[in-house]
Amino acid sequence: PAGKIVVAGSCIGTGTDLAVWQLEPTGELDAGFATGGVLTHHGAAGGTSTDLAYGAVLDADNRLVLSGMSYSTEPTSEHTLYRIR
Repeated sequence: PAGKIVVAGSCIGTGTDLAVWQLEPTGELDAGFATGGVLTHHGAAGGTSTDLAYGAVLDADNRLVLSGMSYSTEPTSEHTLYRIR
């Protein structure tokens, strides 16, 4: 969005969470995005396993759309789509 830099992937904390970082053009975290410039999400498939982002695009309304996978505690996985406002 508007000159910002967006990085999507995963981070490891209590589990592996989907993560999105929004940066200012200077490379500093955008404090106005999510919590201090970082958004994380865990458990889209209902388990406590891994959530990952594989792709990111902007839609026609300049909102971030992510594609990824979410793995539950069972041996199943779900494709995921996230739209970030």
